[in-house]
Amino acid sequence: WLDRNIIYPPLVIQQKVKGTTYLTFLVDKEGSVIEPEIEEALHPMISAAIMRAARQMPKWEPGKMNGQVSIVRVTIPIEYHL
Repeated sequence: WLDRNIIYPPLVIQQKVKGTTYLTFLVDKEGSVIEPEIEEALHPMISAAIMRAARQMPKWEPGKMNGQVSIVRVTIPIEYHL
């Protein structure tokens, strides 16, 4: 979903920024994405594009621990290469 919904700014493409950043967030008991954060930011404009997409993500299936629905932390590597 993120690959289709992160729109990279043309300026970042012109500057040939590349590398990997990480999107970390919590999935609450209802499956909503909460507290998204960027780790190891590549460029402020890339971080903004990733955060914009993260805030629009559809609900996830809630996580479970010992058979009980619980809040889980998810970290997704996002690679950006020209």
